[in-house]
Amino acid sequence: MRLSANGGTPTGLVLENGKAQNVAVTAPDGLSDGVGVRLAGGNTQFGKGSVDVPGLRGIETSGTALVLGSSIRADVALMATSGAVGIAHANIETSRIGILSAARFRLSEPARVTIRLSRASRPRLGRSIRVNNRRGANAVRLRRRLVRALGPGRYRIKVSARDAAGNLAKPRIARLRGI
Repeated sequence: MRLSANGGTPTGLVLENGKAQNVAVTAPDGLSDGVGVRLAGGNTQFGKGSVDVPGLRGIETSGTALVLGSSIRADVALMATSGAVGIAHANIETSRIGILSAARFRLSEPARVTIRLSRASRPRLGRSIRVNNRRGANAVRLRRRLVRALGPGRYRIKVSARDAAGNLAKPRIARLRGI
């Protein structure tokens, strides 16, 4: 499958709640916005494939996704926007970012948001960031200041919000696994 350079934001393969194997997605040089493969929903798998999309996001996931035995060459190789993603036996070549996670959430009013990453086995130890966010849809990219050399193991991300009056929303917890 080859993405077109005819303008817009191209997306190659979109897979929801399914499996794909032996798929090759390519894009011409010069594109700067788009996604080679988008995996969404639960138990979505991309295996034994190749994604060669320089300048774009290689694989973007939401929900529970697994990338197995694949080759990814992209500006941002793998971006997880929500849920859990597992990677095994993948070859990643990138000019900028190998794996990027983002915590997406919606606020009913402006609030101070705390995002805490910790090992599942030691939830009291971990790293946190605090950001002020506006009403509506928001996203915080989990960059090096929060995620520093994750080793193999299970992790959890806890997102909590406090409004200007001091009211605390019910925290949301996501789990992920470092391979």
